Amino acid sequence: MRPREGPFHAPGAQTGDHHRQHHHHRADQNLQDHAPLPLARAQYAPPPVKPSLDMRPPLPYLEQIMAQKSDPNSKLIAENRQARYHYAVEDTLEAGIVLMGSEVKSLRVGQSNIAESYASVEGGELWLINSYIAAYKEAGIFGHEERRHRKLLVSKRELSRLWQAIGREGMTIVPLKMYFNDKGRVKLLLGIAKGKKLADKRETEAKRDWNRQKQRLLKQGG
Repeated sequence: MRPREGPFHAPGAQTGDHHRQHHHHRADQNLQDHAPLPLARAQYAPPPVKPSLDMRPPLPYLEQIMAQKSDPNSKLIAENRQARYHYAVEDTLEAGIVLMGSEVKSLRVGQSNIAESYASVEGGELWLINSYIAAYKEAGIFGHEERRHRKLLVSKRELSRLWQAIGREGMTIVPLKMYFNDKGRVKLLLGIAKGKKLADKRETEAKRDWNRQKQRLLKQGG
């Protein structure tokens, strides 16, 4: 039998695959020959990062605190300092209040008193009773009554909760503070409270005296 013959190649000739491999090998060799030498690790240093002038502080809440302190609209109008002496405040609630223009102008001067006032649910609405806002002279005959009933603004859910607290639990709604908020609107902080007994009042007074004595001792020691 004659041996099986393979494809004939002329002497000195190269196949296409062998030629391409040889060509790629030479190209890779040329790239290696011309490639830049790697830098020594000790010589490399990352470029310095320049601080940006637009960088903000890492604590953004500081901006809010500074804004609150510098806000000219936020202001305490009146405070009932005796409320926590006569009552045990169990919860608080912020309410809006309906005022006349002359009342707002008078409050900006600071002529008001809520020490003898209270809040009551009447006719399905919440009212501030016996609060005092001094008359505004420039208003003339278009002014307001100094101790008129003033409507308070709360949600229906809050109104229902206050109604239950007064009717079923025997609580009292005590005005604690009146103030302008950060938007320049008058707000009232209400306390849902129970009246203290005489023994409780004496205990509260004893705590106040002790706190005052501690403050006095700390100042003397400093």
